[in-house]
Amino acid sequence: MKILRKIALFASVPMFLLSCSNGNQSVNLLRDVYADYFSVGAALNPQNRNSTLLKHFSSLTCENAMKWSSVHPADNTYTFEEADEYIKIAKANNIKVRGHALVWHEAIPETVFKEGGEYLTKDEILTKESEHIEEVMKHFGDDVYCWDVLNEVIDDNQSELAEDLSNVYRKSDWYETCGEDFIFNAFETAARVRDELGLKVKLYYNDYSNDTPAKLPKTLAMLKRIKEKNIPIDGIGMQSHYHLGSFDIDQLEKAIKAYAELGLDIQITEFDVNIYDETLPESSNAAYYYYDYASVPENSLRAQTTIYNRAFELFRKYKDNISNVTFWGVSDANTYMNSDKKHVGRTNYPYIFDVFDEPKESFYAITEFDKGGAQ
Repeated sequence: MKILRKIALFASVPMFLLSCSNGNQSVNLLRDVYADYFSVGAALNPQNRNSTLLKHFSSLTCENAMKWSSVHPADNTYTFEEADEYIKIAKANNIKVRGHALVWHEAIPETVFKEGGEYLTKDEILTKESEHIEEVMKHFGDDVYCWDVLNEVIDDNQSELAEDLSNVYRKSDWYETCGEDFIFNAFETAARVRDELGLKVKLYYNDYSNDTPAKLPKTLAMLKRIKEKNIPIDGIGMQSHYHLGSFDIDQLEKAIKAYAELGLDIQITEFDVNIYDETLPESSNAAYYYYDYASVPENSLRAQTTIYNRAFELFRKYKDNISNVTFWGVSDANTYMNSDKKHVGRTNYPYIFDVFDEPKESFYAITEFDKGGAQ
C-alpha cells in the first residue's frame, strides 16, 4: 500500500482531460507554442534519438556524445562519429544543437591529469585543456549554437560563502592541479577559437542546484571573477533537476534575477521533475517504489504538473532573459533516472510525455496556458 499525502499546494490544480492521449487528435507543438518566448529542447541518447516526439523541439543536447571521453578518449585520438550523427538528426529536423560539455570533472580520461600514475604539471594540463577545446570547437563549428564551456565546478557543500572565497570551487582534479586558472583558461580559449574561426557560438557556464541558497552565492562569486578579468562569457546554464519536494519558485526567481543582473543570458539546460518526493523516507523504501506507470499515484502527477506549470509561468515572465529551456530527456519511456544506483529497480517518470510517448497533464499545463490552463 502506498502512502498518499495531500499537499495543499496542489489541491487547486485541475486534472487535465487527456483528450489527445489516444493519438487521434493533434496537439500543439512545444516549439510552436514557445516560438515567441524561447527555444525548447531535449537531451538525446541512443535510445531516444529517433523519437517521433522530436517534432516538438527546436533545440537538442547530446546527453553524452559530446563529452570529453566520448569525442577525445585518448591523447591525439578524436572520435566524433556518434556526435556527428546527432548533428545530422538535428539538421534533418530543423533543430539547433547545444554543445555539452567542453570541460567537466567527470567523463574524462585520467591521462588528462596523469602519466605513469604521476600528476602532470599545471601548464601541461592547461595545454591539454586548450587543445581539446580548440579541436572540438573547430570540428563542430557553427553546427553548435552554444557551448557549455564548463560544467559543475562549484562546491556542493551547504556552507555559506566564505569571505575569502576559499569554498567556491569543487575540489576536482582540475582545481587541485590548476586552481581557478582552468576556469579562466577554458573561457579564454573558447573565446579565442570562436573569434579566430568567426563562429557565432555562445559560451555558457552550466551547473545544477545553482538556484539554492548555498550554491547561488558561490556561483555568482565565480562569475564575477570571470567578468572582472574581462574574460568573455555569454550565459549561465541552470540544470534545474527537481523532485516533488525540492522546487522553490522564490529561489528560482531570485537566481534568475541575480544572473540577469550580471548581464548574462540564462538557459534552463537539464529540466526534469522526479516523480518522488525525496524528502520523504518512503522514497528510499523499496516497498513504495513505482514499478510501472500505472502505479504512480494521481496526486504525484498533480504535484508534478504544478511544478512544471509554475516553472514555465516564471520562464515566460523572464522571456527577455531566458533563451532556451531544455528537458533532460524526451519521454518517460527512456530516462537516466531508471539507472539510479541508489534505488535499484525503481522507475521514474520525470517528463511531460509518458511511457507511451503521449502527452501528460503537465504537457497541457505548459502548452494551453493561454486557454486558462492550470492556475
